[in-house]
Amino acid sequence: MTTLPEALRDHLATLYPDHHIAKLAALGADVAVDATTKAAGYGTSVRISLVAETLPPIELVCRVASANEFGHDRSSDRAAAALLAFRDFAAIPAHVAAIDVGAIRQDGALVSLRDCGEHYLIATYAAGTLYADDLRRIARTGITEELDHQRVHTLASYLAALHTPIGGEAGVIGGEAGVIGGEAGVIGGEAGVIGGEAGVIADGLRYRRAIRDLVGDGEGIFGIVDGYPHDVPGASAARLRDIERRCVEWRWLLREHEGRACRTHGDFHPFNLLFEGDRLVTLDASRGTCGDPADDVTALAINYLAFALDQPHGWRGLGPLWHRLWATYAAARHDPSLQSVAPPFFAWRALVVCNPRFYPNLGVASRSALLGLVEGALDARHLDPAWADELFG
Repeated sequence: MTTLPEALRDHLATLYPDHHIAKLAALGADVAVDATTKAAGYGTSVRISLVAETLPPIELVCRVASANEFGHDRSSDRAAAALLAFRDFAAIPAHVAAIDVGAIRQDGALVSLRDCGEHYLIATYAAGTLYADDLRRIARTGITEELDHQRVHTLASYLAALHTPIGGEAGVIGGEAGVIGGEAGVIGGEAGVIGGEAGVIADGLRYRRAIRDLVGDGEGIFGIVDGYPHDVPGASAARLRDIERRCVEWRWLLREHEGRACRTHGDFHPFNLLFEGDRLVTLDASRGTCGDPADDVTALAINYLAFALDQPHGWRGLGPLWHRLWATYAAARHDPSLQSVAPPFFAWRALVVCNPRFYPNLGVASRSALLGLVEGALDARHLDPAWADELFG
C-alpha cells in the first residue's frame, strides 16, 4: 500500500483525531481510449479512506496542483487556485465540500490557511528618495544636474545587466512548490502518486505567459482599459477599444520572439526606484520576473514623457534624459529588436498614465497626444525615441 509522509499523517490526525487511515489510492488519468479521452489536467490526487471504531468512515481527496502552461506556471498561480477553490466549493449547491487548504513548508509540514483572509508580505526597508521626486524637480525647473545624468546611466546599466536570458535551471518552474514528501510532485514515498512531474515549463511558454499577461491580465492592458471611467476626454471608449484591438494583434506578433525571454523586474517605474546618493534600490519586482526587456525599458521611459507633459519647461530637462536612457541601454546591451517589439509595452504603460484613476490631473491635450504616439507606434510596428520630441515641438 502507498504510504504517506508523517507530516500529512499528523495533519490528518489533527483534523480527524478519532480516525485512522485505512486505505490510499491514487486517482489516475482518464482511462478511456477514444475521441473523448481527456489528457491534460491541472494536478494529481490521492484518495484517502479514514475509519473509526464508533464513527462513520470518511473519504477524502488530497490534491496538489502541478505546474503547466495554462496559467499555473508560477507557484503563486497554484496557491491562488487552491484558495479560490476553497471558497468556491462552499458556494455551489451539490458540490463536494472543501475541508482544508494550505501550504507546504520547506520541511514538508502542512500549514492550514482555511481560516485566513487576506495575505501579507513583509520586506526589508530601504532608505532613500524616490526617483519620481527627481523627475518632478526636473520637470518643474527644466534643469538637469550631473547627478541626474549619472542616475539615468545607472538605471540603464542596471537594466542591461538584469536582462539576462532565461534558460537552463531558470527555466524550471515548480521545484519544491507542490511537494508533499521528498520528491517534486510526490505525496507519499513513490513518485507519481500525486504529481509525478517536476513541473518544467519551457522558456518559450514562460515568454508567452508574459505576453498574455501584458494584454489580458487585470493589471495588463485589458484590466487598465476596464478601469477607465466613462467618457474620459481624449480617451473615448472607441479610441481605447481600437488601441486594445491593435495590442491583441501584437500578441501574435510577439509570439514569434520567444527567444527574447529574459529576467525582468516587471514594474520598473520611478515610484519603485530609490536612490541614496549613487546607490540604487528597487522595490516591488513583479509578474514572475520573466518577460521581454522592452517591458522594463518602456516602464521607465514613459515617465520622462509623463512628467514633462503639462510642464512648460519639462521636456527641456527630461528630453535629454529620455534619449540618454535609450542610448545608454543600447550601448550596454545589444538588442537590435528592442524598438521593434516595444510598441505594445509602451502602449500598456501609456494607458496607465492616461487613466484618470492613476493620474487624475493629466491635461486632456497631453492625454490625447500621448495616446496618439501610442497609436503611431503600434501601426508603424516600432517605437522611434525621436518621435517623443514631436509631442513638445
